[in-house]
Amino acid sequence: MRVEPRRGRHAVVLDGGQELAAFDHEEVATACMADMQAVDVVPPLTAQVGAQLQKIRDAYLKLDQDEAKPKTTREAAIQAKIVATLEKLGADVTRLNSGHVVTADGRHMQLCKRGTPDLLTLLPPRGRAWFLEIKTDTGVVSPIQKKRHAALRATGAIVEVVRSPAEAARLWAEYTK
Repeated sequence: MRVEPRRGRHAVVLDGGQELAAFDHEEVATACMADMQAVDVVPPLTAQVGAQLQKIRDAYLKLDQDEAKPKTTREAAIQAKIVATLEKLGADVTRLNSGHVVTADGRHMQLCKRGTPDLLTLLPPRGRAWFLEIKTDTGVVSPIQKKRHAALRATGAIVEVVRSPAEAARLWAEYTK
């Protein structure tokens, strides 16, 4: 099973080429594929397996629609302003992407684990990792993000939920003094 581009969307496809679902957002397609892989899928699909896959697909179709709502753009705008602010203060900021992609030549590439924060910078003078999860004023950290944040903190990294450029600047000043 893999995720591949099809007709401008991201499709979950069986190795034999049968498309099981298609989504606008690649991260949703990747998450759906991960859940579908837990189901024993052997073509031809039985009615029971087909029903299980349909239930998973339907849940992710709703998530895909939710991802398309304007809040995503607002969060992206906040993130861009935070990156610009931190870079003006001397930070070297890296944007992180989660999930799995298939390249045009068919190679599989694993990106960051699901729930990984949006940004990473290293704090001077010793290079301690500082992860920033960007949220809107009303944005909520998901359960998978909470779990991933805890795992990163357990390694000694700093993980903060940041909602504005001013908050990011304040934290940068605090951590670099």
